[in-house]
Amino acid sequence: MSGTSAGWTPERRAAQARLMRAQNADPAFVDRRNKGPQNLPAAERAARSARIKAMNADPAFQAKRREGIAVQGGRKLAIPEHTHPCVRGMFVAMNDQRASRHAMASRVGMNVASFTAWRRKHMPRVDDLDAALNALDLELAIVPKGTRDADGFCSRRKAL
Repeated sequence: MSGTSAGWTPERRAAQARLMRAQNADPAFVDRRNKGPQNLPAAERAARSARIKAMNADPAFQAKRREGIAVQGGRKLAIPEHTHPCVRGMFVAMNDQRASRHAMASRVGMNVASFTAWRRKHMPRVDDLDAALNALDLELAIVPKGTRDADGFCSRRKAL
């Protein structure tokens, strides 16, 4: 580029330098430029800080502020038909509580891939499944045969 940067010719650089020198010599321009919050007097900074703290403490202000924030949605986890009923029940509860695999993994102290594998191809160990259910406020229990519904939860009907 032979000494020029982004189309700045020596003439253009000189003109820009002259303009900046003229602006810096003008006290009104310099005064307008230095009007940021860091250059306010201490009393005015304290008053502004108190006003902002009062606004942030107001629940109505916080509610209005949060109106525009999107609520954590997330999509429901798909549960294949061949999934074991206990694992199916866990994923139904995760969908109901809007718990993601990442959130569950951090709660239980496991790898995220474990939850994916349980849904697709592997059966969890009993202690891992129990820990995951406990994170959802559920427990693993032995129930009579025929008393579980399709999602793995205990239904109201009695075994025949």
